[in-house]
Parts: sequence; structure tokens; C-alpha cells
Amino acid sequence: MRLTSRSLIEHDLRSAAATLDAGFADYFVRVAFTTTTLLEMVRTDSVDLASSLAFFAGDEPVGVALIARRGWTSRLATMSMVASARRRGFGLQCIERLVADAQGRGERAMELEVIERNHPAIALYQRCGFTTVDRLISLSRPPSKCHSVSSFPVEVDVREVAAMVTSNAGDTLPWQLSGESIAQLGAPFRGYRLGDSWAVIGDPSSPVISIRALVTQRDARGRGHATALLQALTALHPDRAWRVSALCPERASRPFERAGWKRDELSQLRMRRDTTPPDHGPIEAQPSATTDPR
Repeated sequence: MRLTSRSLIEHDLRSAAATLDAGFADYFVRVAFTTTTLLEMVRTDSVDLASSLAFFAGDEPVGVALIARRGWTSRLATMSMVASARRRGFGLQCIERLVADAQGRGERAMELEVIERNHPAIALYQRCGFTTVDRLISLSRPPSKCHSVSSFPVEVDVREVAAMVTSNAGDTLPWQLSGESIAQLGAPFRGYRLGDSWAVIGDPSSPVISIRALVTQRDARGRGHATALLQALTALHPDRAWRVSALCPERASRPFERAGWKRDELSQLRMRRDTTPPDHGPIEAQPSATTDPR
């Protein structure tokens, strides 16, 4: 059976969110989707509803793919298939359609993230031409009252942190950690600076505070600035646990580990493929190393 599709611009968003939620009901990590969740991704991650698709087997909605777009690059922000539609070749149809759409728009590359132990999905993406460009890990730190720091960070506009991420990390970071994504954040997220390092944290009133961004000015790396900032942030909220979701490039984890953070089990692969239309020639090589926030 061949799937049919409909742009999410023409599809009820409540129905799309329900299909996404059903597809992730038995996933490795529970992902709860609502209309609010979907619209938040539109705002922060540049999800393009016109390019995102709902898939149907006959009249039955069986899947949704969210496509984010910036310049010549698109990202498969998420793809969900309901349980009854799996192992029927539908996933391959969906990816082939999404890649063809990207080529039709004149884009040069498509990227995505996939949980590392999701071997069937990785095999599907590899079959469709995606290759791994990064391993992304998660980290955490329990509450601690042991830190003694000489100075505390100064609160700054989140957009200042975003500008530093853009100027010092470029496009080497995962989409959600890019300067473009960070710049879309507002309260309860907060930006901080200590010396030559900047960070964005999640809601400080939450029992577990997330680190959404961490960057050090390029000419100041290797001097412990990022580690000092992490220690100062945890000292600001010693009764809180801390976490970094599975988006931290493995090679950039050293400041966290020096500050007493531990790696968690969950990890992802960042994958990418060329979608250059035939008459545009090959895509230029992308940098393989991200900015070290030390």
C-alpha cells in the first residue's frame, strides 16, 4: 500500500498532535505530544507546518513528520508512526518523500537525531543515505551543597548567549542548541555569564534544572572557564538536581565531567545526508568538530 500525505497547514493540529503522541506511546523515552508542544517546536525550532506532513493509509492517519527549515538545511524534527503501521515499509516511503521534498525546495542537506539504541530506525536512515556526524550524550548532577565558589555569574539576556553561540560554535552544534534556537527562548529560561563563558538554564524553580547552552569565547578555551561557570550555577541552586538532555556532543562533555556531572545512559546519533539538487553540484564539506566550551 502506498501512503498518501497532507501538509500540516491543511491538517488539524490537534489530530496531528494525537498521532504523534500515539506513535511515541511505547518509545524508548516517553514523549508526550500536545498541540501546545507542537506549536512550541514551531516557534523555537523553526518547524515549517507547510513542509511537515501527516501520512495516511487509506483514510486512517498513521504517521506525522515535522520538518524544520533554515536556509539550505532542513531537519527531520520528529517522525512518529502508530503501532499498527510499523514493519510495513511505510517508514521508508515517508523518508523517501521527505528527502524528495527537500530536494524539490532546493535545500542542500537534511539532518536528524535518533536514539542510539533504536537500531531499526538507524538502519532505515542509513538505507536512505544518512550518515552519523556526531554522538550526543546526556549528563546529570544530583543536588549538592559542597560547592564553594569565589564569584557568581551575572544574569544576561538569553539573546546575548545566543549571539555567543553563533559566533563561537557556528553550525557545528545540534539544531536545538544552535544560536537561532537559543535566541527564541524566553522566561523561564535564563542566561548567565561568568568571565568568558555563557550559559542558558531552564526554569530555576523546577526540581531538575536543565542546561540548554554552554559556550566559551574562542580565544579563552582550555582555561576552565566553562567548568567554573557550571560550578557557580549549581552553587546558586544547591538544592536542585541538574541535567543536560541527550544533545551534548560527546567531545564537548569535559567541562561537565570536571564539574562533577555524570553521563547518563541515554545517547543519540546526529545524522545528516546531502540533498543537493542534481543541477547544483555537491554540498560543501561540513565541519566535523564542534566548539569545545572549555
